Amino acid sequence: MGARIAQEVQDLLQSRGLGASSKEAFAMYNVAVKNVAEQLTADEESRLRQKAGEWSEQGNPPEVQKSLAIKHGFKRVEETDTLRYREMGMLSWTVVGYMGSNGLTVRIHDSMAHQMGSNMASFQDTFPDVALNLKTKALHYMGALHASRSGYRLPPLEENQEVVQVPARPDLVMKRNEEGYPVLPDEPQEHLVQTRAELEGLVREFLNVHYKLASGYRYEAAPYAAVRLDAPAFFANRYFPAGVEFKDPHNIGRPELVQILDFWRERQKYHGPAETFRWDVYINRGKERLKAAYGSRADHARNAASAAAKKLRREKKKGARRRPPAFDPPTALSPPTAPTPPTAFDPPTALAPPTALAPPPAFDPPPAFDPPTPLAPPTPLRPPPPPAPPHPLPPPPPPPRH
Repeated sequence: MGARIAQEVQDLLQSRGLGASSKEAFAMYNVAVKNVAEQLTADEESRLRQKAGEWSEQGNPPEVQKSLAIKHGFKRVEETDTLRYREMGMLSWTVVGYMGSNGLTVRIHDSMAHQMGSNMASFQDTFPDVALNLKTKALHYMGALHASRSGYRLPPLEENQEVVQVPARPDLVMKRNEEGYPVLPDEPQEHLVQTRAELEGLVREFLNVHYKLASGYRYEAAPYAAVRLDAPAFFANRYFPAGVEFKDPHNIGRPELVQILDFWRERQKYHGPAETFRWDVYINRGKERLKAAYGSRADHARNAASAAAKKLRREKKKGARRRPPAFDPPTALSPPTAPTPPTAFDPPTALAPPTALAPPPAFDPPPAFDPPTPLAPPTPLRPPPPPAPPHPLPPPPPPPRH
């Protein structure tokens, strides 16, 4: 189904002249699913519905669960709390536990005040002691649930501890020998029941490790869709149980997964890890089938080449800082060119005789001046008027009488 949808997407993109990295590629997926669904026969549709029911009941593999919990866990809890409140007016204070990258992690989700549109502090901020106590007990209880499957006893928890390292069950741990080949764990004890998802994880890890070895450490996962179309071209019949169809482990039922693991354990017991299973070919990025390269390490060659290139760049950079720039050697001087003999000069041309100077032009005689006009005699001056006689002084006043 997945291969048919991928091919339909590719056909849709090519018909529109689009590439796989274009923005429209994602939108084409829904169209491709619809087209493939319309082309299914009644039998294919019935089997697809049955497989969808199995997936819904069995759940995702552990590695998928972990990835989804880390990326979308709290968003899903928020959506669920919002839906409960909007439909039924229910307020919830949630303690969630999931297997994160560092182990079992317990977190608290409280959106009651937000759902009510209130500015009050959250429950864990209002009652921090109660919230911390409940969180610690939830971490211990959830850790005990995980550990009970492997008979592991949790150590006492520290204050404010939020993560617990839960060891994996021995029957689910796949080791490797000195040559790198995977070694299947023994069958589980009678009181332990392996889920379909756990069995799928073992089969997938086993096949992927072998494919990584067969490709010289070039690829991490087997191309299950391509192998299913032509399984005999990828491995010999003796490496897979008869009567079981090879396909993606996620599409294999629990009884078939148990049969495959029991078959491999039997081969591992009598033939060793190197002959439990072997790929004959692997596919490169160009879709070419190449002969299996067990024992080669393409990753070592790549790492060595990368390290050598980095070392060379460091040395060049270091040398450029410490050493003066190298100068080009001086260019050898060319021998001197022989002097060119002087060119014979023509005899000097005779100078023309000097041209006689023209005589200076004759000057006109100066014009004759008229004789000066005689000056008129001066006018005689009039004599000054005689001075006026002085005025007589008045007589003195008579003396006073007594």
